[in-house]
Amino acid sequence: MASDSYVAFTAAEFRVYPFPPIEQVLEPWLKARGIVMIAGYRGIGKTFFSLSTAAAIASAGGFLGFRAPTARSVLYVDGEMDPGETQQRMKAIEAGMFGSNPAYEGNFRYTTYALQDGGFMNLCEPKGQRRMEATLGESEVLFLDNIFTLCRPLNGSTHNDAESWLDMQEWLLRLRAKGKTVVLIHHTGKPDKESGQTSQFGTSMREVILDATLLLERLPMRQKGMKIVAEKARGFEAWDPAIKAKVVWTDAPVGPCTLERLDSADIADKVAELREEGLPDAEIAKRLRMNLRTMGGL
Repeated sequence: MASDSYVAFTAAEFRVYPFPPIEQVLEPWLKARGIVMIAGYRGIGKTFFSLSTAAAIASAGGFLGFRAPTARSVLYVDGEMDPGETQQRMKAIEAGMFGSNPAYEGNFRYTTYALQDGGFMNLCEPKGQRRMEATLGESEVLFLDNIFTLCRPLNGSTHNDAESWLDMQEWLLRLRAKGKTVVLIHHTGKPDKESGQTSQFGTSMREVILDATLLLERLPMRQKGMKIVAEKARGFEAWDPAIKAKVVWTDAPVGPCTLERLDSADIADKVAELREEGLPDAEIAKRLRMNLRTMGGL
């Protein structure tokens, strides 16, 4: 029989209650039961970054200094791309990241709107949420690419309306309570021509429950690539300066393909600055998301 009150703890009870431990899915910005957003302008490399994140998690791999301590099962939901193009990109990322990985083969699952009769149901509605949960099954990490195509506001509201996000927010919190980790992929507005700075489309209410927001911004016009800014960083220290990277193809558009850092000069200056402050190299490497061996040469 349902209780008329909510569950609550005394301080002593709360202190010893066996909640699941906090574990890292992809260090440092994605933890188990986390809800995060990757946002960027079209053509900047958002899909490569998101697919690379999924591949790293499914294979216990890494990229750009981010690393998955253990392999976890992933469902990648594609609501926008031509599946043939996604397939091509995924093959290139796999070849660039690890070649062959038995754990990855069983951990990575992909679904696309193009395979569904009538596309995906709206994730702002209960029926769509139930169908997606059934598809997710035992998978631990859910990628939703992207908010515009998968989460369609109800009752004449728009993505700019705070209320348009409430049904989605409640579902995401239920997924967290069930132990799931969710990565949302989202679009931003047109970047400033000089600085490359931008911001996500729609209501800022989406930020409230997020543990992290990674904003992918275009580098200034004289450079090619992106900078990765930790705009929100709950439970970890945001990297400073922003990580600069670019998509590198060995043989486009077939692959292999990797995301590589461009900021070695900036990093060298930052390393020198932190060394002057007396920080040990191990701490500097952790703070800047660098391999300790690589940093030793700076």
